[in-house]
Amino acid sequence: MWKIALSLVAALTVATPALAASELFAERAKVLASGDKIQIFGLPAIDSQGTVKYFDTTITLRHGDNGRPKKQASVITVASPNIDPMGFVPGVYEDQNLLCELRKAPFGGQTEVIVDCVDKTYPSRTAGLIVYTGPITGNPSAQTLISRGADQVPGTEQYAWGLTTYRTGSYSVGGCLLENFITTARQIDDLLVLIRWSGSSVAQVCSLSLTRVDP
Repeated sequence: MWKIALSLVAALTVATPALAASELFAERAKVLASGDKIQIFGLPAIDSQGTVKYFDTTITLRHGDNGRPKKQASVITVASPNIDPMGFVPGVYEDQNLLCELRKAPFGGQTEVIVDCVDKTYPSRTAGLIVYTGPITGNPSAQTLISRGADQVPGTEQYAWGLTTYRTGSYSVGGCLLENFITTARQIDDLLVLIRWSGSSVAQVCSLSLTRVDP
């Protein structure tokens, strides 16, 4: 009887593999640092079961009066959103006033969408914007967006959020785009909709509807 019990215990021990240690791979993530914050997007992790997961992490450093960082730090981590990278289609878009080129790239579990535009009538007037798909809390510009109330807009998940990053000339480009204003993008079939939002109340100020012409 004891021999049977010991044999059963031995069999169970052999059949149950030891769990591997979990690992993080920060070198494969997108890392942004500003002031006392370090943001890590799409941080790959392998858990003890061997499952690969992705996380967005914000590390807020603490420091003393002498400016030296302390050992304690605030760490907030959420699962990276699963975003369809086909949500935006690269190519050339236009309306009667603007000619724009859209490019995109993976950004952790998000998609970075870059749009550069030139005025057809006044080619010296150009503007560019960068927006990110996914929740505003995981956006590289989250601090600016939230401080201006973008997270209070109903249906925020229907847009990719960001900022118009540059503008040349003395006028709004296409009658809408101005630098440092909150800008959103949305793809509807071959239509690219760009919206500029006010800086305080986060209301829509103007919008552009561009049609994909190439490819």
